[in-house]
Amino acid sequence: MHDSMPQNDGFTLGKCVVILSGGLDSSTLAYYLVDRGWEPHALTFRYGQKHEKEIQYASKIVQNLGIPHYIVNLDSLQPLLNNSSLIQGSNEAIPHLESPKQRTLAVLEKTVVPFRNGIFLAIATGYASNIGAGSIFYGAHFSDYAVYPDCRPEFVHLMQKAIQAGTDSEILLKAPFVHMSKAQVLNVGAQLSVPFADTWSCYKGEKIHCGVCPSCIERKKAFLEGRLDDPTEYARRL
Repeated sequence: MHDSMPQNDGFTLGKCVVILSGGLDSSTLAYYLVDRGWEPHALTFRYGQKHEKEIQYASKIVQNLGIPHYIVNLDSLQPLLNNSSLIQGSNEAIPHLESPKQRTLAVLEKTVVPFRNGIFLAIATGYASNIGAGSIFYGAHFSDYAVYPDCRPEFVHLMQKAIQAGTDSEILLKAPFVHMSKAQVLNVGAQLSVPFADTWSCYKGEKIHCGVCPSCIERKKAFLEGRLDDPTEYARRL
């Protein structure tokens, strides 16, 4: 157990549900939970995303950890969310950046899938209730605050209230990295020996990371700021 990482804040260890996309943050969270003595049950969502390849990487992480994993098929949501550039059939192309400076708020807003975490957490709540899990975890972090409202502390607080009111239970919603930058999350992952090469970030979902979408740019920036070796193969390095 690594004492320099976020603490459990006194909540009871045991069975929990974790949202696992296959990316850097949620994969680090899964390793963190196992390291801390939790019994995580992972949920991964297929929701019509162009980068469905991330699901393969989520499966790699659960195989590494030997934890239960369920892939939830929400493809029917695709036409309801297709204003986002991340959704198949969208008229919006995934942003292609020629420079990290082009990763602006206006560009990032094109990648927002409305209330995505809220949708996932609602399903996770039903699952947690069904299996008797006392906590739900997801990998929200500080670097996402500006553009993703469902990654902010106020959302976590209010969603927990909704979860408890809607289930008449004391189920906890926890985001241990919510006050940490992505680079800090990566440093936690490095302490836990997370196999970063077994994670996926690219929005394009091709053979290798494109290196020019907003998520690839953020991935490279986090490794650089965290002073960590980046094992990712990119089609293009800016």
